[in-house]
Amino acid sequence: MIWLFMLRLGREDSIMAKRDIGKMGESYFENLCNQVDITANRSEPDRYGWDFLLEFPKEEEMNISQDMQDLPIECKVQVKASDKNTGKCQIKLSAMERLVKNPFPSFIYFVNYNKGYKPIEAFLVHIDKAIMEQVLKRIRKNEVAEKKKNLCNIKITIKYDDSHKLNQIKGKNLKEEIEKYIIKGMKSYTDEKSSLLETIGFSEHSMSMTMVFKNKSGLIDLIDTSLGIYETKVPVLIEDTTMSRFNIDIPIKMPFVGLESVTVKVKAKPSQKAILTFQKNSLSSLLTFNMDMYIPYMPIEESMKIVFKNRFFVIEFNKKKMTFNYSIREKDKCSFEEFYKFLKFFEIVNKNPDTLTLSIKPEKLSIFKSLFTSAKISDDNKMLIYFSLIKRVKKIYGYFDLELDFELSLFDLESNEKYINDLYALIFEINEDGISLSLIAENELDYIPDKAAIVFPLILQFNIHVYYFFIIYEAHLESTSKYDFKFISKKIKTKEVFISSIEEDSKGYWERCKSNISNFLKDEHTTHIFSDNFIKDFKLIEET
Repeated sequence: MIWLFMLRLGREDSIMAKRDIGKMGESYFENLCNQVDITANRSEPDRYGWDFLLEFPKEEEMNISQDMQDLPIECKVQVKASDKNTGKCQIKLSAMERLVKNPFPSFIYFVNYNKGYKPIEAFLVHIDKAIMEQVLKRIRKNEVAEKKKNLCNIKITIKYDDSHKLNQIKGKNLKEEIEKYIIKGMKSYTDEKSSLLETIGFSEHSMSMTMVFKNKSGLIDLIDTSLGIYETKVPVLIEDTTMSRFNIDIPIKMPFVGLESVTVKVKAKPSQKAILTFQKNSLSSLLTFNMDMYIPYMPIEESMKIVFKNRFFVIEFNKKKMTFNYSIREKDKCSFEEFYKFLKFFEIVNKNPDTLTLSIKPEKLSIFKSLFTSAKISDDNKMLIYFSLIKRVKKIYGYFDLELDFELSLFDLESNEKYINDLYALIFEINEDGISLSLIAENELDYIPDKAAIVFPLILQFNIHVYYFFIIYEAHLESTSKYDFKFISKKIKTKEVFISSIEEDSKGYWERCKSNISNFLKDEHTTHIFSDNFIKDFKLIEET
């Protein structure tokens, strides 16, 4: 009996030894796909790292035209069957390279038979960013190795755990698990994977080259260009170039290496952010600006500069002095408050040319302070004129209780200069003796009353807003002709403002505003005269 039992055991071992567990795993996997109408195309023979190309059934999207609908899911799967769960598997690097570099979704399906004929557990591992990085880095390491191997002879370990486990070994579970990785559709998935393949392992400074300058001035020019001080092309000799990925350098061949006729232009890019504060003393802060900070990559004694920029001006710092520069974009718009602060800077610099301290607070470096010196700005400088105008706008809007919630540009200020100054003069430049002006009436006057209300209409336009202002004086009149008269006044009777958008009929809106003012004065039994002295040359500013 004992001898017979031992013979039977030997037969079972023989049968187990003949099991093709790889084919068993592939057949069972194919059966799972058939359960949910997934077409599993076999790779015969399996030479390129995948066993099946899966094609999912097309699902109609009711709200999208057929010609605009995404492709159904397609993905590649490699099946790995075993008789135990080790939590890891060795796979050829050449096979993994194919799965990683293909833009389609790719998976590894691990199945454990536990020495039986039916699987007891299955795991689906998605080829994600972490695996892509692992594979590509190993390929690059092999490329620079002293003894370079064929990728077919290198194996890489892919791990799996309970987070990859299918709840049940059924087609429905397999299908749902694959779909959760492609939830945005095939186009979005392939775009994202292609982008990852181009960027993974690289940094901002992945490419490097050795440049030889004919003289030191060329190097200084290149540094100044990288700081955005000016733009120029610098003649250099390129001796070699390397590309770094995963911090592993590999020489690359470029057609211009060794040529002496190459010119290089560096694109200025900020290194970090910084906060600049201008102070009159340690206790007072006059103005604060958020700036982009440019630090040279190759500091040398002759060009120890740091540059700070915002959209309005540039401040250049070096060891010996602080120099000030500004650039103007006349049609660039920004909020009123930001614009006011920018223009105020010029007034502060003009009033304190040698007494300001600049406090610099970089994002990644220590705070430091420096004396800020600048030549006195001439009184006819455009920036001072612009600041005078914007101060007047602020005071006018305060007088009318208007919100300064619009955007404007230097172009807007310049275009409205005459009307800003006229409106400001009418409101704020009445002296103790009152105001006395010779004016022109809009219509012929039958008679000149001794007393009347004089209506001065003016228009300002900022961005898409058009403001119709009316200043109304109580005045004593003296006639000089049918249209011309002189008035003397010490008092503004009332003020009104109407606001419209540039899209509205400006002429029609203007007439309605004037009619409202006339009706108001008629109700008060006040004789009134509209003067066109300040608006006869007005033309609506076209939006550009």
